Amino acid sequence: PPLSKDAQVEMQYIMPVPEDSKYALGHSFFGNLPGLFMYASIWMREHNRVCDVMKKEHPEWDDERLYQTGKLILLGETIKIVIEDYVQHLSNYNFKLLFDPSLLFGEPFQYQSRIALEFNHLYHWHPFLP
Repeated sequence: PPLSKDAQVEMQYIMPVPEDSKYALGHSFFGNLPGLFMYASIWMREHNRVCDVMKKEHPEWDDERLYQTGKLILLGETIKIVIEDYVQHLSNYNFKLLFDPSLLFGEPFQYQSRIALEFNHLYHWHPFLP
């Protein structure tokens, strides 16, 4: 990741941290914990890789379109990993959960806000385990 002084972003570090060790990541606190730093670095590199592929496929796209489309692709990758690997493994069901974005093609899904509630429940179900 770039240094925060080069990216001109405000990062929150526990004092004292030398300026050459302050990195710019997706959240101002991510540089403090090694695990968050690692995941933020991995996803940032994956985002850049996806944008490089799209730039070759669509040279007419500007940086903002590449950036925003890359964010959407990474969101899809994250949902796929969470559902197909994490939730599937922990659920212990024989039913195969698959993420298929083509199910919504042609549907006005932007007017249906159920998915936010469903993912909120999915994210907070851990405390309910016995």
